[in-house]
Amino acid sequence: PYYLMASTNDPGFSSNWAHTASQTGRGWDLTTGSSSVVVAVIDTGCELNHEDLIGKWAENAGEKGTTASGDRCWTGTPANKKTNNCDDDNNGYVDDWRGYDFVNDDNSVQAGETNPDGDSTQHGSMVAGVIGAIANNGKGGVGVDQQAKIMPLQVFDDDGNASTSYIVEAIDYATNNGAKVINLSLGTNVYDAPLRAAIGRARAANVLVVAASGNCALNDQLICNALAAPGRMTWPALYPEVLAVGAT
Repeated sequence: PYYLMASTNDPGFSSNWAHTASQTGRGWDLTTGSSSVVVAVIDTGCELNHEDLIGKWAENAGEKGTTASGDRCWTGTPANKKTNNCDDDNNGYVDDWRGYDFVNDDNSVQAGETNPDGDSTQHGSMVAGVIGAIANNGKGGVGVDQQAKIMPLQVFDDDGNASTSYIVEAIDYATNNGAKVINLSLGTNVYDAPLRAAIGRARAANVLVVAASGNCALNDQLICNALAAPGRMTWPALYPEVLAVGAT
């Protein structure tokens, strides 16, 4: 049988090995996604103004617009909710109109603010692009989901350091603030009970949690030594509540 395969005008699409191997075009024949789906990318900071991502960020309506009489944060003078230094939607986070930075405890998830030359300033943008880079803009590549919105949540600093507390808080934030999918392109070589509990709360709320299976198939990194073959998968991908994803 013959079949048509959907495509896009993004120059990087046809040469992208991953799209070819996973036959993304055949998936797009069925659906290109839905803008009502929010994918939380729990990762490093992102390049917020990147030409292939700038229109894909999920925005929190409760922290947008102008304050008015009767609002929780009304001071008597109208103010921009994005920058009024007040928790307008009463979710526990101030001015979180476009994700949140749990490392610096502020509303800016722009990569490189602390160390522009850090080792981890590009990872979050790459992951967000794999998931949802803008389709049919004639630039760069295209994400697997052409319609989904990305909720950027920073848990790694610019040098690649993270802690359980940041990741757990970000998972709970995503669960409580409208994410349908949580992406964790991160891992550790030890079982982490608080992390698993947060993932359990997400699953109980019907949020799909996806995690990378790890980088240890070749056992060529220190973190890999204690992991079990075959595959040497890391946590959180090893938790049964998680959809683990590896390379084709």
